[in-house]
Amino acid sequence: MVAQTAARARCRALVADALDLTGKFGRESFDLVVSSECIEHTPDPREAVRQMTQVLRPGGYLVLSTPNIAWWPIVKTASLLKLRPFDGLENFSSFRGLRNVMNTSGVTVLQEKGLHLFPFQLGLHRLSRWADDNLQPLRSLMINLCILGVKDARSSGVTE
Repeated sequence: MVAQTAARARCRALVADALDLTGKFGRESFDLVVSSECIEHTPDPREAVRQMTQVLRPGGYLVLSTPNIAWWPIVKTASLLKLRPFDGLENFSSFRGLRNVMNTSGVTVLQEKGLHLFPFQLGLHRLSRWADDNLQPLRSLMINLCILGVKDARSSGVTE
């Protein structure tokens, strides 16, 4: 998937442990970090976000999406009832928690967006897209959280 993404986007794509990005790449190494449905599969999503902010250069962008903690009870119930086969880490987040980590790491949140107000699209893609575009006041109830942030120009990405 990484190779396909690199070819399609005509960019260099790298794979690393989300909890040790600074160990592999050092601080302030990237102008852009994209994390799509990744951090929830780590033992510490907040640390994964901190690592992403630390490898960003000042003025660099972080684009992040992850499942909404509001949906965790439903997902957990579906798993227990064997309605969805999944066996792994699922540590969902909230806008507030992600915003706090980003802000304390020297990243300013530029935009928050929710995706998918209801599960199981069931052929209702047009309605789902309409909801995504027009019902953002309900974003904290949507299944996926999306955040765009920029690292402050004066920030070194180091937090005490």
